[in-house]
Amino acid sequence: MAESCSTPRAETPAGAAANAELRSVLMPTSPDGPPAGDLYRNALARLATILFFPRQTFQSIRSHPTIAVPIAAWALAGALLNVVSTPRIDWDAVIRANIQSLSLSMPEAEIQRHIADASRYGIESTVMSTLISMPLGYLIMGAALWVALGLLGKLTDLKTAVSVMVHSQAPQAAAMLLSIPVVLRVDKIGPELVRTGSYLPSNLAAVFGTSAGGPLLQTLLTSVDLFSVWSAILLAFGLVTAMGLRARQSAQVVVMLWASWVTVKALLTVLNLLAGGRA
Repeated sequence: MAESCSTPRAETPAGAAANAELRSVLMPTSPDGPPAGDLYRNALARLATILFFPRQTFQSIRSHPTIAVPIAAWALAGALLNVVSTPRIDWDAVIRANIQSLSLSMPEAEIQRHIADASRYGIESTVMSTLISMPLGYLIMGAALWVALGLLGKLTDLKTAVSVMVHSQAPQAAAMLLSIPVVLRVDKIGPELVRTGSYLPSNLAAVFGTSAGGPLLQTLLTSVDLFSVWSAILLAFGLVTAMGLRARQSAQVVVMLWASWVTVKALLTVLNLLAGGRA
């Protein structure tokens, strides 16, 4: 009786080498395997792989850190959101609400001047502010991470620390891009939406409402955001994968940085309240 299938042929050395090369491209990294392939070393590709393949991306960052591309990409995402959202802001309502929340006494003529200036220079000022403040903020955050690692006795180079920090902020950039279609469906952006700190219902301020508590409580509520938590988890994972920290050390660093960030926001809110004459 004839054989129904042929016997598998032995793989030639040339074929084995070709298959090994193909596997290195399609599956470039395992947790304990060889360095990541070219896909994860590509600065542009990392903008996406950091969200879907964080282990491989952080392993690649460990030996090939990149900073300029992710900083520029996240800043452009923020600037694009400002281009879409700024023309829709009801400056009259927002400025009057801010003045009222700070209990400021201001002549109507001065209020009108602020409204006119915001309406005239809104897009230009917010876009320029974003393109300057976001890169500067990322560099400061990366430096803070580097200092925190040094305090734990984990010496590393500054570029790697900044790269890990910047790439961990990818969820924040995703939130900006996801906010654009939401903003496009809104005719006017009033003070209620501005106070939530996000155009997406992703933080506690959106859950409890902007009328819950005073400005200080609102600052704390806006600090607990779904995308911020995602970024914190991603940063903790990156510290373990790229920096070699233990999970407990990574959690300590992330909590310390998050607490510092919330404290700074709260202090700025208190200073604004004191400047407005409120205790």
